[in-house]
Amino acid sequence: MPIKRHYKVLVIGERCKDCGICVYICPTNVFEKSRSKMNRKGYWIVSPSHPELCVGCKMCEYMCPEFAIVVKYSPKPYSEVVLQIEG
Repeated sequence: MPIKRHYKVLVIGERCKDCGICVYICPTNVFEKSRSKMNRKGYWIVSPSHPELCVGCKMCEYMCPEFAIVVKYSPKPYSEVVLQIEG
């Protein structure tokens, strides 16, 4: 039986410009456009609403033009969402 790997999906809120590339590029639909949190620049912050679906392909991280997404391997059996607002 294959071992399930777990990943942390980090979004750096102050860098996000709601371009939506991560939403469209993610093969497992981890992200969704959110209208609940806005950064200081006035952009809506994309939300990783289903981090448990992350397979660690890092396409969102590679394609983000603002370097606002980081995907990290987690040895513990959970995924977590961390929204970082630099300030």
